[in-house]
Amino acid sequence: IKTTLIDTDIRKKDIYYSFPIDTAECLSKISSTEDVTKLGIPVHKNLKVYTEHKDVQVSFELYDLVKLITASKRISQVVIVDLDWNLDSEAVKNVLEIADNILVVVDQKVTTLNRVPEELYTYRNQLQAIDLVVNRFYNIKHLEKDRVADFFREIEIYNGKTFDIRVNRVFTISDDAKSVLQGLAERVPAIDITD
Repeated sequence: IKTTLIDTDIRKKDIYYSFPIDTAECLSKISSTEDVTKLGIPVHKNLKVYTEHKDVQVSFELYDLVKLITASKRISQVVIVDLDWNLDSEAVKNVLEIADNILVVVDQKVTTLNRVPEELYTYRNQLQAIDLVVNRFYNIKHLEKDRVADFFREIEIYNGKTFDIRVNRVFTISDDAKSVLQGLAERVPAIDITD
């Protein structure tokens, strides 16, 4: 499947370290390039990545990001946007509005599972339904896979008002630090997703 992966987290730039990429200067150039699809880094014949090294300064406008996503949709069957929630809220809303599917990734911690749904309130109109990926998953009582979606129901905002985010499916990634560290050291995929 022809896939494009776009990293909008211009502070951490974690995606850069997940692939065997020596240099990356593509996101910093999208404002000044007409055909942005030529800037992507081919990682595999079916995978193109847009990211930057941590030392490269990146700044782009919402228009540039939407241009990149739209152009990527023309050449790929799947476009994955690693969305940085620290982007301007209007930028996040615009990206969510053009998304065909929204995948929210959360760590399996009660503090995170309590906080993330409240933070999503700003985007409630764009988040009619989501799929949920629970990272660092370990099957423990009260946080089983089937119960994690409960954190996204009846989310209290203020004055007793609540809202829901419909969770279609829940996927889990096991808590396996050894495989993750080994994968990072060897720059190979480190996660085995069984479900």
